[in-house]
Amino acid sequence: MWGILGIEGGITVEMNEQEQKQIISRLRRLSGQAKSLETVLMSGDNTKFVGQLQAVIAASQATLSQYATYKLIGSEDEADKKLLERLIRRS
Repeated sequence: MWGILGIEGGITVEMNEQEQKQIISRLRRLSGQAKSLETVLMSGDNTKFVGQLQAVIAASQATLSQYATYKLIGSEDEADKKLLERLIRRS
């Protein structure tokens, strides 16, 4: 399965199935980390909670970076360009 990324120099840029699988895998790991936050919070272990929350934030940032690389960079779509600009401003 191929997802269209955009047009670069008149050539269609695509996100291949392997790239989609990598992002899905990251999202599943992120989901598991996020779900464990409630358990860690209820345990009262501040060190574990902060560490787990930091891991969720880092995983989210890595996923966003990977998505931007595959879907936004090189896209000629104006909406994609605006999203990329927004990401750059906030980093």
